[in-house]
Amino acid sequence: LDYARYPNDRFDYSRAAIREFRTWMRSRISDSARRPVDEQESVDLFAYPDAFPDEWRTFRTSRMTALVGRIHTAVTRQRPGITVSAAVAPDAREAAERRLQDWNGWVDAGYVDAICPMAYATDPAKFEEQIAAARDGAGTHPVWAGIGAYRLSPQETVGNITTASVTNLTEGATY
Repeated sequence: LDYARYPNDRFDYSRAAIREFRTWMRSRISDSARRPVDEQESVDLFAYPDAFPDEWRTFRTSRMTALVGRIHTAVTRQRPGITVSAAVAPDAREAAERRLQDWNGWVDAGYVDAICPMAYATDPAKFEEQIAAARDGAGTHPVWAGIGAYRLSPQETVGNITTASVTNLTEGATY
């Protein structure tokens, strides 16, 4: 799965997403908490996301997770034994905070069988750090490094391939 994430944490303030969030939130808050937000919403489409920013983030993250789960179910139903992988931001915390991409949760839930960290760093030490962090987050699941060769010289590309291979071998992963 490529681009199973939001472009950034300010994405999807569409009317449909806000309407679904409002419905979701209304079932979780009291009438007294709802009234002022409903009043504000009559003049401000963003009243619910603005009033409940943490819940808005959780809502969007859970929507992405649910989508990945549905895709996994549909794909494995059609092709049992297939490996479902996802291109992910290499740092799980950054992925969750900035891209609303809870790939640690996807791994834990069995929605993805392998992760492909987009470790596009041009600095070799940073690349190695990104792959090691992704390896830690993946547990026993395979890690297939995205090295961003388009940003590298041929020698740097070979260096990153070697680093990714050695990191996986050191951690005992299979690929």
